[in-house]
Amino acid sequence: ANVMIRKWMPQNDILAHPNVKLFITHGGIFGTQEGIYWGVPMLCIPLYGDQHRNTIKSVREGYARSLVFSKLTVDDLVQNVETLIYEPQYKRSALEVSERFRDNPIHPLDEATFWIEYIMRHRGARH
Repeated sequence: ANVMIRKWMPQNDILAHPNVKLFITHGGIFGTQEGIYWGVPMLCIPLYGDQHRNTIKSVREGYARSLVFSKLTVDDLVQNVETLIYEPQYKRSALEVSERFRDNPIHPLDEATFWIEYIMRHRGARH
């Protein structure tokens, strides 16, 4: 089958797989960033907190659609999944946003190393 339901899975590793066509998410910041990084269209079903704001931005950027959890129907879910998978503009938008997201002058690992060493050089970062 093409659908697996588990309590936990290595989300970033799964999103990195080239066969992934769609990410159904609540729209939290970390999952959204992982989906953006890998250029995967998203179906967002926000529940609380930053999820609504992240979802609005994702929809506006063109790589996501949104559903309201309290009004969710099977038909809405199926229609949105099919739209996101079969209408190519969502994948194009996801890849465009991914390209911008990845375009950094410093590799993230190098930047993390710099800041760790910075804290060590200055014996903390109280300033």
